[in-house]
Amino acid sequence: MPHYKALFRIPGDKELKAHNGYVPDAFFTAAQHTTTNDIVLMYEGGFVLSSEMHEKLNHPDRFISYASVGADTDEGNQNSEEFKNKLLLLLKQGNHARPLESHFHYQVFVMEYIEPVIDDD
Repeated sequence: MPHYKALFRIPGDKELKAHNGYVPDAFFTAAQHTTTNDIVLMYEGGFVLSSEMHEKLNHPDRFISYASVGADTDEGNQNSEEFKNKLLLLLKQGNHARPLESHFHYQVFVMEYIEPVIDDD
């Protein structure tokens, strides 16, 4: 089964900008307001920042945050509403953002859920 990813535009501006590779809590709050209409791109494989991709993500008049999540699905099913909703749920469940790309006008993160470690001291 292929692994497809969606790149979501996260609503917000510079208040979501990462500092030293870490996004503020507001980034995760803003991700909760994301919808499937905020999907900028569906892709398979790794994130490649080509010139074409840069042109798509870069908007010099404002700062934009993007988050990528992925899941396995049958080939040809990657554009279905059901799969998009599954990816949206994964995005909203994310509690960790790993940096992929940082630019003056945008940032791209991989969203993932990391199981909290229970302190057993």
